Amino acid sequence: MTHVDKMVLAIRAIADALSERNMNLGEVERGLLLQALSRTGWNVTRAARFLGVSRDTLRYRIEKYRLKPSV
Repeated sequence: MTHVDKMVLAIRAIADALSERNMNLGEVERGLLLQALSRTGWNVTRAARFLGVSRDTLRYRIEKYRLKPSV
């Protein structure tokens, strides 16, 4: 089995798991963003580094999902 075959199987497994839970990729992404932001006290720079994305990308996603810190 090639590396690509393994990746395809992994992606299918993830898609099946999401489907069983009636979740879509956006909901998963939103949850990951909230976890990273919560763990870093909403420090966008640290959360972006933790997620492996740029600060601008994280800020875009925060706006996209209309995320706000819980009070």
